Amino acid sequence: MAIPPTSAYLSTSGHEGISQDEPGEPDLVSEDGRGMRSFDITREAAIVSAEPRHPHFETPTEMSIQLPVEIWERIIDHLGERFDPGEDMWTYGLVCRAWYHRTRFHALRHVSLTSKKAAYSLVKMMERNAYFRSAVRRISIHDNIDVLGTISACLARRLPKADALRIYSCEWSPGRLHPHIFMHIRATFETVTSVFLADVAFPTTAVFGRLICSLPQLSAFTCMNVTFKRPGFRPGFISPMGRPSLTSLNILNGEDDDSREHAAIKDILEFVVSASMVTHLRHIGLFGCESLNPSVSQRLVDSAAASLLSIYVVSAPLSSTSPDFLTLDFSAAINLETLTLWLDDCHLERAAECLARALPSKLREVKVVRFVDEAEDDLIDKLFDDHHVAAYTRIDQLLSGPQYKVLNEVSFELVIDVDASDMDEIPSERIWHELFSPRLPRLRERGVLQTAVIIDSRSNMFLPDVM
Repeated sequence: MAIPPTSAYLSTSGHEGISQDEPGEPDLVSEDGRGMRSFDITREAAIVSAEPRHPHFETPTEMSIQLPVEIWERIIDHLGERFDPGEDMWTYGLVCRAWYHRTRFHALRHVSLTSKKAAYSLVKMMERNAYFRSAVRRISIHDNIDVLGTISACLARRLPKADALRIYSCEWSPGRLHPHIFMHIRATFETVTSVFLADVAFPTTAVFGRLICSLPQLSAFTCMNVTFKRPGFRPGFISPMGRPSLTSLNILNGEDDDSREHAAIKDILEFVVSASMVTHLRHIGLFGCESLNPSVSQRLVDSAAASLLSIYVVSAPLSSTSPDFLTLDFSAAINLETLTLWLDDCHLERAAECLARALPSKLREVKVVRFVDEAEDDLIDKLFDDHHVAAYTRIDQLLSGPQYKVLNEVSFELVIDVDASDMDEIPSERIWHELFSPRLPRLRERGVLQTAVIIDSRSNMFLPDVM
């Protein structure tokens, strides 16, 4: 949430201005001090060269578009659901009075902070109007871990409905935070159920563990590119009291082959398993952790066991190392309903081997996703060469067997990166389906075969509810 500047409440071109003295509205100054003004939305009318049919007809050169406020509110709602919408939402709120309240609703729901100055501005806003406290749902902290200390110390018990905390690109420096920071975090974010950490560096696993255990209601945890300066997990540093019980866990590492990230992932998995946080886990997502010893991941699956309903495995290599996730044994997850496998063109045969191992009989959906960065000319030839066709045949035979009576969907998705070139080389959904159907005849006849062609970013597809 960028705090709106007071000088920005201006009006031009017929829109009614918003008074700076209006009670209950924020009068804080944003960091960049930008001023915004409202504007008219116009379009050029078509120039008609023909003579008018009636002497009283005129051809306007400009036409003002007047849309109902409800349509603008729907547009603002759409913008408010985008990634990190709080950064720019106030820009729309400063257009006119009719847009302001809807924009404020979304800007307060998703607060984004990058400095202690912005954090103190938010604190002052909360002190002046109690409504703002209950409006906040998600807080995102960028580039400065000191902001977490400020918010935690100043807003204890003042965010009664906050349910998500996100921390991006921060380094946890113990000397810069209050000695009782974890007590402050617990008091401020006691209602938080979802945490996302991206590119965060911790000094040790113990500091990371204390942060997680400071969130008693935490149920969904995602981390991406988390590192430890001094890696190594030592059991016993976390009290058995007050540990959260996770229902969703997503672990990612980036495209760099960084041994620190792999070490951190191993420590994180050992921590959540040893601390008994995954006994009620319903979803596991393992993304691009190729160098990770599969025994650690196997222990995670076995610990969750009967509670697991969904497993999301990304074996498309994000680094030069060889993936191991397709060697996991999912038989312990006896109630597993959904299995998603992300592959590159080299791993379809290994996916067939994975599916050949005993899978739970309650499996309802299997999704195989092929992600490509570029739409190559020979993409179809690569996907349907002899090796792939043999793997498709094997998968068709395996998943159409009598042990999968409740299986009601087997989907093969082709996902093209949104920034890929040569988009004209992408097959249509009709062509994609026509290519796949003959190679999976049993699944097609059973009526469970689904195909799709999707254009999206990797991050959106991996974590649509987080990113």
